Amino acid sequence: MKNLKDTVTTICGVIVAISGAIFTMTQSGVVLPSQLTTAATTAGAIAVAILAYFTGKNPDGSTKSAAQIEAQNSAK
Repeated sequence: MKNLKDTVTTICGVIVAISGAIFTMTQSGVVLPSQLTTAATTAGAIAVAILAYFTGKNPDGSTKSAAQIEAQNSAK
């Protein structure tokens, strides 16, 4: 895929937002099924791990080379 990073991180961002909303609801006193809160917590944790993995990667998911990192740092 040409832009794997954008697609995957967008999906993970939505999952984190939904999981956060469910977690916030439970902390506010709303009673939800335990399976839902467990699934939301697990999905949120996995999504955050995937987001962390893609940090610093190229759009196709490959690792950035030293030359790419140097070019980014000198452009600042």
